[in-house]
Amino acid sequence: QEICNLSSERPEYCPELPEMAPVDNNGNATMTAIRLDIIYDLYPSEISWYFEQDDAVVYQISGIEDIGKRQYNINLRSGPAKFVILDSGGDGICCDYGSGGFRIYAEGNDGNEFELAVSDGMYESNQTKQFTVPNLSSDSIDNNNNNPSQSNGNNNNDNNNNDNNDNDDNLSCEDASTDVTFYIDKIAGDKNCEWLDENFVRYQFLCQFLDVASKCPKMCDACDYF
Repeated sequence: QEICNLSSERPEYCPELPEMAPVDNNGNATMTAIRLDIIYDLYPSEISWYFEQDDAVVYQISGIEDIGKRQYNINLRSGPAKFVILDSGGDGICCDYGSGGFRIYAEGNDGNEFELAVSDGMYESNQTKQFTVPNLSSDSIDNNNNNPSQSNGNNNNDNNNNDNNDNDDNLSCEDASTDVTFYIDKIAGDKNCEWLDENFVRYQFLCQFLDVASKCPKMCDACDYF
């Protein structure tokens, strides 16, 4: 059973995964747009994951080939949900072979997003995140700002102030000092932004990892996020 749960290529003797949960085509089910931002380590083929609702798998991915940051967009019904990520290598997506992790968001029609779950990628063979998918239909949004935390909830009526704040943020965006390091792998060890600058042509892909981009935002062109 453990092999069946952890393997990215399930052997023939493994039981079939549950069927996808039915979607109500009559409009009875309230669907919410969900975004998964995930950063894979250097061995993405070891990773598989799935979303589950009502004890049924509604979306799953395995056989991953690309390292670094990837984004997935799906629709889930409002209500309880579960995200499960598996690693056949037993070392998670952080930190021996890259600084991976993931975040799950619900996206509203007005452009706002609500963080539902987050992980630093530090697990062994598997990790489960349980969360509640909110109902973000227009008639259910609370206009009194009694909403979950929003990552881009700017007030459109104050564009001038927002523009000024953005300019101030860009001016203050600097890479971390040389004594602040990030872990590359067992061979390269710990490096800093100055090292990345000197080797940027070869190691530009490291900016896809959250730990690197957060410490070298100017070099990684990530000032808008940190």
